[in-house]
Amino acid sequence: MIRRPTEHRFRLISTDLNSLFCKAPGHKIGPEDRIVIFSDLHLGNGSSRDDFLSNGDIFPQVLSQYYLKQNYFLILNGDVEELQKFSLHDILEKWQTLFDIFTAFQSRNSIIKIIGNHDYDLLLAPEQPVPHIPAYRLHYGEEDLFILHGHQASPTYSRYNTLFGYFLRYIATPLGFRNISVSHDSERKKYYESMLYDYSSSRGIISIMGHTHRPLFESLSKMDTLKYQLENLLREYPTAKAGRREEIAKEVLGIRHDLISYRKKGQNANQGNIYSRDVVIPCLFNSGCAIGRRGFTGIEITGNMISLVHWFDSDYASRHMSEYKNFQPLKGTPYLKRVIKEDNLDYIFARIKLLKKPDP
Repeated sequence: MIRRPTEHRFRLISTDLNSLFCKAPGHKIGPEDRIVIFSDLHLGNGSSRDDFLSNGDIFPQVLSQYYLKQNYFLILNGDVEELQKFSLHDILEKWQTLFDIFTAFQSRNSIIKIIGNHDYDLLLAPEQPVPHIPAYRLHYGEEDLFILHGHQASPTYSRYNTLFGYFLRYIATPLGFRNISVSHDSERKKYYESMLYDYSSSRGIISIMGHTHRPLFESLSKMDTLKYQLENLLREYPTAKAGRREEIAKEVLGIRHDLISYRKKGQNANQGNIYSRDVVIPCLFNSGCAIGRRGFTGIEITGNMISLVHWFDSDYASRHMSEYKNFQPLKGTPYLKRVIKEDNLDYIFARIKLLKKPDP
């Protein structure tokens, strides 16, 4: 059972989140819009302690060869620069090519950088080519998508962020500790997700966060999503035609592989959803992170569809190509994309409206 925030604590945090929500700039999105959201790059100095190094080739190429060419609006949702471990000068020097790509998006007015707890100092820094902001909103008809890094769900981060920075730079980093790509063992981070879930569901909005490095889609973790997908496939199999049965068998094999993989990492595949509720309101999303060992994840919004996507290289694909379908290769590169899950925004907002808990 995840530790729940007290009513008093929830009201305090909710007040802060409301202030952030009301002050956040934004723009209306329509059928022609294409938006991609990435978070938690943790750019370093290129040394062995730089968590972004493992995706230092794939991420810039995907950004420039796919999202820039297809005119996506890029939202970087916090912790882009790892300032709690490295100097900004060293980060800019190592990843100049990536920052040039950011500048290319900026030349089209197609990039937003949201502040995180690891790059918080840039919020008050002198004028930058791509300035940082605390949060952002996308207006979809009469509905809102609230994009924030997520550390704001804990007053501790706001109060002691500088102290955490000193600890990382002068104690944790020299000892070789790294950022964790999936916080499956962190009850504290799930607590923050729960706080944002409660706020979002009570307000009837979609919130898209980063911070915990854990992909979420419609308030479900990747493991929860896989379990639902597996159940639906098993229900479809008995009445499916022969060709479709072969496809289902391959998909089931891939999902089983992932569930076994998570179990080996110590995650409990039999646990309920992370909020321990009978009815899950699909109000919380998380783009994951860009420092995963098997590629990186992000969230795409195209027209009225929202998707959780996974980019990876051909080495990973060669081991799993027979287990999944719908790989999309990036022409001229060894990189591929697959959609983990997608859904219709109108359908999601309808579910939120009907399931949303009453105002306190």
